Amino acid sequence: MVAAFAAFGYAWSHVHHNVYELADYKSSSQKDDEAAAYETAYQWVRSIPQPVATHIDLRLDLYPDERRVDMAVELLLENDSDAPVETLHFEYPEFASLEILEARRDGAGGQVALTPVSRDARFRHAVYRLSTPLPPGERLRLRARGRLQYLGFTQDEEDPQAKITFNGSFLGTELLPRLGYDNGRELVENRERIARGLPRLASRKAPQDDPVHRRRSVFSGLSPRATADITVSTPASQTAFGPGALIARRVQGDRAISSFRLTEAAPLNWHIGSAAYEVAAFSIGRPERPVALEVLHHPGHAWNLDHIRAAADAALAHIESELGPYPYQQLRIAQIPFYAETSHAYPNVIAIPENHGWFAAVREPAGAAYVYYIVARALAAQVLAHHLDIADVQGAGLFTRTLPEHYALELVRKRFGDAVHADALTAKADDYRRGRGREPNTEPALLYSDGADYVEADKGPIVFAYLDERAGQGALGRALASFVARFAGTGVLIDSTDLLEHLERELPADLRQEMREQFLRTDHAGLPGF
Repeated sequence: MVAAFAAFGYAWSHVHHNVYELADYKSSSQKDDEAAAYETAYQWVRSIPQPVATHIDLRLDLYPDERRVDMAVELLLENDSDAPVETLHFEYPEFASLEILEARRDGAGGQVALTPVSRDARFRHAVYRLSTPLPPGERLRLRARGRLQYLGFTQDEEDPQAKITFNGSFLGTELLPRLGYDNGRELVENRERIARGLPRLASRKAPQDDPVHRRRSVFSGLSPRATADITVSTPASQTAFGPGALIARRVQGDRAISSFRLTEAAPLNWHIGSAAYEVAAFSIGRPERPVALEVLHHPGHAWNLDHIRAAADAALAHIESELGPYPYQQLRIAQIPFYAETSHAYPNVIAIPENHGWFAAVREPAGAAYVYYIVARALAAQVLAHHLDIADVQGAGLFTRTLPEHYALELVRKRFGDAVHADALTAKADDYRRGRGREPNTEPALLYSDGADYVEADKGPIVFAYLDERAGQGALGRALASFVARFAGTGVLIDSTDLLEHLERELPADLRQEMREQFLRTDHAGLPGF
């Protein structure tokens, strides 16, 4: 009995050490306390001018067996504000370390001394003072290195430590040094905010006239767009994927090294992944403008490869007919772990969770339609992000969620017929009702959506399907295409009001009042399916 109690005590001590000390487990209430304390301590940083990255030279060395990734990065930073930058405010994620190595003026400007002002380990916020302020329009090269390494056992359902896994790592740009205040760390549920003495939020996103967020991209506070050179090393048994054109893959000793290049400035919505993939190669698109397609998949999950290829081919033709030539010559579709929850689309890459179509029963029309829908939605999001610069304000989800959904559902209608399309819209209506019932704050209007998925991804496409039918003869598609052409490549940060005003000019006059009402409603009155 004594031995049994001793063994139990040892086991409990081991688990406690790994969960609470190494993994730093926090309850949901404790995490809400942390979010409130972070906002209280650092919200003032929102108004401090910070430079933006225009080029990223990144090296990642991934060691999945150790749940570790090492980073070396050089950022070309530009002061795009109207005031000199005197201090740099860096933030970095949990389980990460960050070391700023040096800064120097771009060109022949020489080295700039960085004086540490403070380092807040609790909130992972470090401040450095520049020996000479960075004037507006001037550029600075900054070198840094860092490490992300998970420790202990995770018990956190919201963060299952999924960025680095033994087989299926998926890392975003959060590993890069982030400059300024991170509003994504704020507490957004009003009941919890009020309980901690914070003011009630009218919206989870900044209003469209907010002077700070109006200048920021919805995808990243580090930069609206940047070019990049990226090198990723992994165990030789794994294959990496990343944003931009694949320049080279090679094996060096026990490491596989992949190089990617973004020659055209792109939003920082990208991820880097690695797993023991099989790679299937295809060619899709028109003969005069082919696209080299690679499908990176688990070796045992090849059942739907032909359907994924066919879906990519059909989606490519559909999006090109709506938005013009596809902007890339390479496309990689990568299978990622199911706990990534949603697809990600960025230059040259679509990353789709393993439970989103890879196992769908494609013999039934609904199953086949689902594969086409998933691929088309991601491809539309990829192309829209390539063309449009979207401000980090209310309504941004209209471009990142609603329009990709609309284009995907239109492909479903064209390919599988009105009945399958109607069933998909009915499912959207059901999801909208469920989401509305769980809303912890106040339902936003579609025009001022604030990240509420049930509004942007469920109600939004129903509104657009209704407008498409009411306008008739492809009028909505032409209006959307002319909007994208109007702003593509201009660098102008747009918002949902820009889109609504454009549609009001382009669509039939007798539809304008009803369209504006649907964009401004905070219910579902007047829409089919309810």
